[in-house]
Amino acid sequence: CRSLGVGTFADPRSCDHFIICMGGTWMNFPPHVMSCPAGTRFDRNLKICNYASRVPCDH
Repeated sequence: CRSLGVGTFADPRSCDHFIICMGGTWMNFPPHVMSCPAGTRFDRNLKICNYASRVPCDH
């Protein structure tokens, strides 16, 4: 997360996971990898889990 900064980011290895990076004293903690609900994928543009049919996946 130190190189990415604070925010929510797509997991480079999975279309249905995303990474949360926190700032401040939380920077010492590892990134939190979260799963999208079934049938959804992480939308890099909207930064939310969106219907899989609306999010291209090249994994």
